[in-house]
Amino acid sequence: MKKKRGLLLGIAVTLILVYILDQSELLAIRDIDLMANRFRSYGWLAIGMTMLFIVIQQIVTFMPFLLLATVNVMLYGLWWGFLLSWISSLLGALIAFILARYFLNQWIERKWGRKKAYVKINKQLEKSGFFYVLMGRLFPIMPSNLINFGAGASQIPIQAYSFATFIGNVPFVFICSLMGYDLLHFETNQARFTYVSIGLAVFVIINLIVKYYVEKRKETVQGEKV
Repeated sequence: MKKKRGLLLGIAVTLILVYILDQSELLAIRDIDLMANRFRSYGWLAIGMTMLFIVIQQIVTFMPFLLLATVNVMLYGLWWGFLLSWISSLLGALIAFILARYFLNQWIERKWGRKKAYVKINKQLEKSGFFYVLMGRLFPIMPSNLINFGAGASQIPIQAYSFATFIGNVPFVFICSLMGYDLLHFETNQARFTYVSIGLAVFVIINLIVKYYVEKRKETVQGEKV
């Protein structure tokens, strides 16, 4: 176990060092063309670089996922770009989960372990962790890195977490890739981009309304029990 933790810690430190030392200039870039050209300058290493950026994004949300997905689509096309973004998001989510479980768990337990809300959520994840993680991926209202670390600090089995992330990330990553592709080809895909954007906006609004009424219903039920 010590060797395993040492290996994981080494991976985490490596990611942080690369992030600070080598990527500082790229992080300041917000123009898609400039970022894509910068990645192209790395040659065949560009694939690893774009994957690394998404992995870090799943740990520390330093820039929108849509921007990184668009860069991948610009470099590799819609389907290969989507596949690369999806695989990278899975890898980043798994690394964040492992970091939370094996390196930050004790700190989280000391800080939140006695709180009723934390205990309740932990039990829910342990019993129905797959469902809660899957819903968090399919309805990405909460930042993905919070889901990754929250699940890692809970008792959800890593198999259930991984499978839920494997399935749930597909529609989100594909929609981001598709929107990025349509932005790059806006003249020919303007209609589809507009429809997808409106659909997402409506979806988010409905999700927020449903979440609000569910929370109100829970408060009502708890009040009746008291």
